[in-house]
Amino acid sequence: MVFPGRFSTGCIRCRQRKIKVRNHSTVLNNSTIANKFKCDETKPTCHRCYVHGLPCPGYTDQFPFRQPLQSSSFKGSRAASPGLSRSKSPNPSQHVNTNGNDDERAWDPIKRVQSQSAMLVRSPIIDLCDDDRASLSYFIHRFVARNRADSYPSNMTCLPSILNRDGHGLLEVTALSVARMAAYNQLGCDRLRVQSYRNYGRAIGMLQDTISSGQGITDDKVLASVLLLCTFKDISGEGFGDPSEHVSGLYSLLEMRGLEQLATGRGFELYILSLLRIVSYLSLLV
Repeated sequence: MVFPGRFSTGCIRCRQRKIKVRNHSTVLNNSTIANKFKCDETKPTCHRCYVHGLPCPGYTDQFPFRQPLQSSSFKGSRAASPGLSRSKSPNPSQHVNTNGNDDERAWDPIKRVQSQSAMLVRSPIIDLCDDDRASLSYFIHRFVARNRADSYPSNMTCLPSILNRDGHGLLEVTALSVARMAAYNQLGCDRLRVQSYRNYGRAIGMLQDTISSGQGITDDKVLASVLLLCTFKDISGEGFGDPSEHVSGLYSLLEMRGLEQLATGRGFELYILSLLRIVSYLSLLV
């Protein structure tokens, strides 16, 4: 880099108005009255901004640099002495220690994803610095939390109480699949759509393993996962597979859970939601 030379060090306003910098040793008198039109660089406000009643924007320490002219002789000297150029290059470890947290943030992959996704954001609802938490927060706000503007009940109000956002179980993977599809519908980011279908496949595999083992199959999380898979069918909007493929699974789970599921508020809510799903799918066949 080459510094092109010294430029005006006056305040930003005087520099924009092409006002020269006044010499601090100059005394204002009749012979030097023209100097009153120069910036005196007084802080926090210069004399011209003070006289005109304008806020002084202050001074800047940023210097313009430009790339040096590339010549054949310059390239030849660089090629002839590669060791010299290598010796002048800073040590990566020293570079990290010098810049501190700025370099750590620059090399953080999450920050790189954030900078790449900033151009895709069309709504301030979601911040893509953390896909999982942001997608889950948006999904719960959009589909689970009750809207106080109306009197309609919300959907699956028990989900936040049984969802472990830091876990990797069946319910968590299924919720991530639905949440990322909802975020994709809002943002249009293809990466979220790919991740959503990937988690959907994982959730189907984990559900099959749970059914095969028979352990914890009557748990509330299993029934909630199947309901979320049905929700995935609703919001994907692509006719992916049979829209009623989970109805038989819902009916079988309700039978296995028996009357004990009605003893708790969470179980009763999941039971009602499952019945609504079954009835809505059966009505399509009539």
